[in-house]
Amino acid sequence: MKQRIEIQNFVREQAVVLIALGVLILLMILYPGQIRNYPQYVDWRTILSLTGLMLTTVGMKESRVYRRLSTRIIKKIRTERQLALFFVSFSALLSTFLTNDITLFIVIPLTICTLRGMKNNLVKLIIFEAMAVNVGSALTPIGNPQNLFLWHNWHIPFFTFMYKMTPLFVLTMILLIILTITAFPARQIHYNDTPFSPRPPDHKLFYYSVALLIIFLLAISYGWIVEGLVLIVIFYLWTRQQVLARTDWMLLLFFIIIFIDLRVVSRIPEINALVNNINLDSGKNTFLFSSLLSQVISNVPASIFAHHFSHDYRAIAFGVNIGGNGLIIGSLANFIAMRLSSDRKIIWKFHLYSIPFFAVSCALVYWLLMG
Repeated sequence: MKQRIEIQNFVREQAVVLIALGVLILLMILYPGQIRNYPQYVDWRTILSLTGLMLTTVGMKESRVYRRLSTRIIKKIRTERQLALFFVSFSALLSTFLTNDITLFIVIPLTICTLRGMKNNLVKLIIFEAMAVNVGSALTPIGNPQNLFLWHNWHIPFFTFMYKMTPLFVLTMILLIILTITAFPARQIHYNDTPFSPRPPDHKLFYYSVALLIIFLLAISYGWIVEGLVLIVIFYLWTRQQVLARTDWMLLLFFIIIFIDLRVVSRIPEINALVNNINLDSGKNTFLFSSLLSQVISNVPASIFAHHFSHDYRAIAFGVNIGGNGLIIGSLANFIAMRLSSDRKIIWKFHLYSIPFFAVSCALVYWLLMG
């Protein structure tokens, strides 16, 4: 009985990975001639870069420094609107460099602890944090996996990428702040007691992780990804094994499988003929195609798929980042946020805010930024 429950929990938690694996098995049966090319279909540079970024940011999370800092700030917050604006801004800021997925593992547990210490019902704040990390992570090449993939294929410098993504970030951030102010009234917060009392932070782990992150970014820039990753793994294996244990390795497996799935699908003649009927020579069409495709297969697979048919990386980047909001499938970060929440009805509440936000932001980006 216990083993059956464990299997059910594993299937429920890893449903997205198992679906991707199921698609891969089906493609292996239908197109066995492509199996030998699977290793070539994986963008190993992106996988290795994502591994190093995940390890260093998990190290920062495990240090608990962010939690202690946030605790001091929260004690000064008095209204629901102030609390929402703080968490939305905090989430967006962290996600620019810590990636959207990992930011949620830092922010949402902190949010849940805070909500337990108050009488106000603000569970919807988790929804806004999910939207915030999708917005904030759009700014930098390392903010999310789709940006990391597109950056490697775009072949432009780090800050040039940020410069090109800034209009999208500014527009969507303004929209998100307006929506946050509208959704959260200036109602007084009533705390039951101190929101939480975290364990003392591990400052050494935090500083070492920040240093390793900087070193790894330099390694990526100079083509020393393997060497940088080996340094990170050796450090945590020698000093902080819990960082390796608490890294989401299934997430990496998911991306490897998705690379293969989408490369195989993109080579199916019928699929190529269908997509080629769409005029992706137009930046506006590429943007709409990428954003709407994200609603169906999620934004990371959409970026991998779209780049086979268009090299307008700015339009693809705008589309898949806008497409992170909307339906919950738009971004894996949405699944993570909903899974970390204890509210079973939050998925339905998520769409009440996320779909209108996607529709408005998509329309504005199409008309204002995709000239």
